[in-house]
Amino acid sequence: MRNPVYEQALTKQGVEFDYVEKLAIAEIDVLKGLRNQARLEMPIDKELVTRYAEAMKEKVDFPPVVLWRPGKGRWIPVDGNQRLVACGEVGRKWIDAYLIKTTDQMIADRITWSFNNHVNGKRITPEEALQHAVSFVRKYGMSQEAAAKEWGVSQHKIRSTIRTITLREKLEEQEVKGLSRLDDEKLFKIAPLEKAGDDVLALGAAAIIENGLTYDQCNEIVKRVGEARTHDKKVEAIIEFTRSEPVLVRKAETKGGAVQAKPLPRHRLADIQKKLWRLLEDHEPIALRPVGKEPFKKAREEAQDIVARLVVIYGLGSVTPKEEAV
Repeated sequence: MRNPVYEQALTKQGVEFDYVEKLAIAEIDVLKGLRNQARLEMPIDKELVTRYAEAMKEKVDFPPVVLWRPGKGRWIPVDGNQRLVACGEVGRKWIDAYLIKTTDQMIADRITWSFNNHVNGKRITPEEALQHAVSFVRKYGMSQEAAAKEWGVSQHKIRSTIRTITLREKLEEQEVKGLSRLDDEKLFKIAPLEKAGDDVLALGAAAIIENGLTYDQCNEIVKRVGEARTHDKKVEAIIEFTRSEPVLVRKAETKGGAVQAKPLPRHRLADIQKKLWRLLEDHEPIALRPVGKEPFKKAREEAQDIVARLVVIYGLGSVTPKEEAV
């Protein structure tokens, strides 16, 4: 049965489509559709599928699924994965569908990642928006500025995320073990090692992971490598540092990096915030305001990042997209 809400959502996306009352489910690549649902941590909600299957047995009407295909071959689900799996549970062979008329993968991805949110009146989470923006930049060569506007995230966040991904890919190529134990902040602290070579970067990363190094110790590695003149000396500087007493103590404390440092306690974070408020109250705002367009822009992006972190820590709500910020 045709669904006006779905048709309005598809029209708003700027794509043409056909409606078919009967399409063989065998012509649909359900598994590929599940893989494409990058916005979902768990593509299949088993409880939801069970409810759908029970409703189908009771002859309840469902909205048509939304499909597309890049050329010839099987149709790929854009929306309706749970319904399609439920059809398999009850043995259905046919389904009605909207068929999107496009062979553009980027358009298909955009609809796949956002259509369900549109028809259900839900906003994409900041994490999902960032993930999609980064995908558009890396996969399709979209500019960071355009991707930021498309998905409502800051260019600073896109830029730092892509930088993080690139660094991690290099470390994977160097076969560094235990990368999941290397947090992004420490990774950024040793990013300057990349200038000395990917092998030096990898050695520094391994030193952090295997010894559970602190942020100050990460900075010390970068300092020592920067002071070394030759490539061999830079490698030697990292090795010597890992043999120093402070690092050996840290290695013992963290059991070879297996025990992570405790996060900053909430009461400690609250104390830091109080000091910040007092600083702002005791000084004229103009004295703290960055001078110049670029410094102000950078400071604003950093402030947005701080707010995002506070949202995660305290559950304050959602972060206002940059273009909506007052």
